[in-house]
Amino acid sequence: MKPVLTFLLLTIVHICSAQKIMIPYRSGQLFGLSDEQGKMILSPQYEWLQWMQGSWFLSSKQIAVRDSVEASSGKFFVRNITVTQTGLIHNGEEILKEEPFDYYEIVAQKCIVAVFKGTGKPLTGEQFKKYGQQRKSFSLFNLEGKNLYPESFKRIENVDTAGVSSKDKKAARYLLFVAMHFDNSYSMFVFDTDQQKISDWLVKNALKIASDVKQPSGKTLPFIVTDKQGMRSAKILDYSTGKFILHSGGTLNPPPEKEKRIERVEISEVDAGVYAEVAAPNMIDEKGSGKAPEFIPYHILIKDTLYYLKNHDKKYPVRLSKGGTVILTVPRGMTQYQPVIVKNENRFYIVKEDKPGAVAYDSLVYFGTDFLAWKTINGQTKAGLINANDSVLVPLQYDSIYAGIKLFNLKDKNPAGKPNYQIVLREADSKYDYGNTYPYKRTPTNTLTVFKGGKCGVITIKGDTIIPIRYDLIAQNDLAHSKPKVDDFLLLKQNGFYGIASLKYSSEQKRQELSFIAAPAFEYIPAFYYPDYFGVKGYKLIGLYNEQMEFKGYASEKGMPFYKD
Repeated sequence: MKPVLTFLLLTIVHICSAQKIMIPYRSGQLFGLSDEQGKMILSPQYEWLQWMQGSWFLSSKQIAVRDSVEASSGKFFVRNITVTQTGLIHNGEEILKEEPFDYYEIVAQKCIVAVFKGTGKPLTGEQFKKYGQQRKSFSLFNLEGKNLYPESFKRIENVDTAGVSSKDKKAARYLLFVAMHFDNSYSMFVFDTDQQKISDWLVKNALKIASDVKQPSGKTLPFIVTDKQGMRSAKILDYSTGKFILHSGGTLNPPPEKEKRIERVEISEVDAGVYAEVAAPNMIDEKGSGKAPEFIPYHILIKDTLYYLKNHDKKYPVRLSKGGTVILTVPRGMTQYQPVIVKNENRFYIVKEDKPGAVAYDSLVYFGTDFLAWKTINGQTKAGLINANDSVLVPLQYDSIYAGIKLFNLKDKNPAGKPNYQIVLREADSKYDYGNTYPYKRTPTNTLTVFKGGKCGVITIKGDTIIPIRYDLIAQNDLAHSKPKVDDFLLLKQNGFYGIASLKYSSEQKRQELSFIAAPAFEYIPAFYYPDYFGVKGYKLIGLYNEQMEFKGYASEKGMPFYKD
């Protein structure tokens, strides 16, 4: 158990695999619920239906509001608007409907906490009386949709559980909550999951409730209650018998007038990174012999001249043709310990010590210590992988080549007007780099995407095939979604249909191999999937979007659609 320090909702998810699977089914512009075969269970009537957990769904519906609301004493305004209302569906039945709440938590599958943010959201006249003056409120409902505390709370937290339910031996019977009221007082109460009601108010309307220990152990929780008169009393919450029982620990002295206030600091995990260029090799003699270490030759760019240094105090100018351009691994860099690319009259060369090599390429890209290369062969430009000595590592036989597998996303090219989404494929090493990708350098990977005759595949840097060259598209999905949705997979397109897959390492082949999650069978883009939908192990439900980033509906992994235009 943890002490009462924050107001965060703890959700415990129970798997319910014994029930019939229900799936949001889109018919035209509305959603309903169907079974696995597409037979309707709940007729389409919602603008949106989203699976939450177990057999719970979040619904959204637009309703017309024609009324007048008293904004302040004696002042009314007439409304003729359409507002969005939400609700909850459980086992195909509406538990809550046409509510103003922004989101819901199903706590331990035993009760519902609904959250209303109240930031300018239109309300019905009845809702305006209940929520119109609050910036944010929390409401507690039982599983039948009854509001157990109509005044609502400013904040609420599920602290712990106790006992064993008579209806479910694997579940607790009692839930302990701490809540903050709108007058900033605090209460502690017990929710009975079997009776579906608040069974006991252990503390009500206290000025403060504070844990007396940092890390309580066992089945007791000592804490201090300060009432509205400022009197402090010690309490002990005992739940060793399976119930929450409150014992008095005596009256405490009042705190000093200037009691030091202890603030709890929320620490957010921040990805901190430092961009560092590769430094020169270690120039210290590790053996400690006192001998000067061996000099490592390197190139240095001074103004427009490239020099080759093969000892400490002598540099030799590299003989470049007039108009030649020096390309280093780091834009605007000066020093480089590996071979340098020189561009001259639209041809690329690898510098060998103090002069460019004799082999001309149509293009070269740094790939670690090797190079992605394009070269004209029999009148056609072919791509492959070479090393600094012009030795071929992957045959120059492909129409084009990528380092790794590119990232797939849909970007709005007209954000100021009517949306115009287009497919964008970014370089594999640009996932966390939002600047312009340097065109002459790619992060080395063990895989390469290759193209032939308008089709693409994936090979290793040794030339072994991972994905055959037979697909119209291979890309890493970069359409981000939150859990429990999964979006970390490969998108493949073949014969006009999309599929999803992953690369798994084969200990037998000693390399990665293609593993299908769902073979190409979808007319729309698979953006995410639920891995164990409805609590059923291994059942994958896939969410689909069109190229204009419009959600089209769901489909099974075998390609069965749950939508009808």
